[in-house]
Amino acid sequence: PDDSLARAIVTRESECRSSVLSPFCLFGAGFSLQRFYLNDTQIPIDRIRLIAWYRVRGFRAVNVEPPVVDTLDGRGHVSFTIVEGQPIVVGSIEILGVEGLEEAGLLEDLPLAVGDRMSSYALNATRNAIARRLQNRGYAYAEVLIRSMLPADTPYRSAVTFDVEAGPLSEYGVIEVAGRQDLSESTILRTAQIQTGRLFRRDQLVESQTRLFGLDIVSSARVEAFEIPIAEWELRRQELSAPDSVIPMTLRVQEGDKYRLRPGAGWSTAECFDLEARGTARNFMGGGRILQLRGRVANLLAADFHDILCPSSGSGSFAKLNWLVALDFAQPWIFSTRNALVASVFSERQSLPDVFVRRAVGLDLALTRHIGPRSSPRSRRRSTPRTCCFVRDSWYARQTTSRFWRVPIGSLLWASTSPVFSRIIRLIRRAAITSSWTSSMRLFGRAPTSATIASSPKALGIRAKGRAC
Repeated sequence: PDDSLARAIVTRESECRSSVLSPFCLFGAGFSLQRFYLNDTQIPIDRIRLIAWYRVRGFRAVNVEPPVVDTLDGRGHVSFTIVEGQPIVVGSIEILGVEGLEEAGLLEDLPLAVGDRMSSYALNATRNAIARRLQNRGYAYAEVLIRSMLPADTPYRSAVTFDVEAGPLSEYGVIEVAGRQDLSESTILRTAQIQTGRLFRRDQLVESQTRLFGLDIVSSARVEAFEIPIAEWELRRQELSAPDSVIPMTLRVQEGDKYRLRPGAGWSTAECFDLEARGTARNFMGGGRILQLRGRVANLLAADFHDILCPSSGSGSFAKLNWLVALDFAQPWIFSTRNALVASVFSERQSLPDVFVRRAVGLDLALTRHIGPRSSPRSRRRSTPRTCCFVRDSWYARQTTSRFWRVPIGSLLWASTSPVFSRIIRLIRRAAITSSWTSSMRLFGRAPTSATIASSPKALGIRAKGRAC
């Protein structure tokens, strides 16, 4: 594709900095254009770059003619003429050295197949796929070499051979935990889920490293085999003097702050001034458990600044103080490291000007099970007794980023004459069970402070947050 070829060379065409600035680009406004200048020394090298780009993708007979450069009125025009030629395709594939392994799925769905264009990227991807599959079956030192031949009678059909050296079947040896401070060794081992005597599985070690990093108190985690990080195992295993069937492991963690306090303040035309704070114990009673107390007050000085700074804050009962107090508890594992339990007890008063005033006290329970990369099903039960006042026949629904399937709880069979117990039963009957499928991605970056400016057709707000440990 043209865009791929454009990225393969250094010479660039001047372009608009952003689609947002396109109206200014049409009139040639300098600030909206990203200008690239003609470099005579790079143009011949760009021709070589294009030839290399085609050859690694199977076009060995490609020909790129010398570029034509025209300059007019201070603007340069560069054109490359490319004759791709006939590509080389894969005529046959042979894999040697896998006899006797009898591993199901080892050679299925490989990136390279007979009839494909012989791309260097596909060759390397196939080699890496075979090696990775063997390493996930206990052959920690598996290596795969590539051989290719172009017969004289069929110069455009290549015979490809993969030579596999599986090496010894390996298992985990002594497992050492390093770098811990507050976390117990048993918590780290339970989270990593690797045991002495089990077969070496490279992907399992990567998952173990991810699970360790998933503990909120852990700021960095690394799984090492023979003191080699598992992410560098493919490159640095050659440093070992000889393959060993027993591989000692090291779980190296670095812990962050055990306690964290995050204050925040903001202003908006709808809720005037607000304050919030949350304090977190990130290893509550050990085991990586999290206990968090959070609170928020809004509509501060709404009545005093209604005509100046907070015109959308409402009046009367809608201008009274809004608040939220919640206590959250997270158990990172329950029955299995794939399961997590989150419980929250909260009390709140919320209002939307001229729409509703709501007071609520409730309990929120969520159970999450990890079943695949970045995906998890979740079941949730929420019990919230509340009083709510609707005005002007307007209805308000809180928007969330998750999609839930709600199932009402049926009537319970228990009965009691106790007023307290009867109220509990009524609350449970009013509760809802929700389940959702979520997919998430964790960004490995940390920012100590943040500030956000948000706006809508009826409200404008600024919020800032900080961190104190």
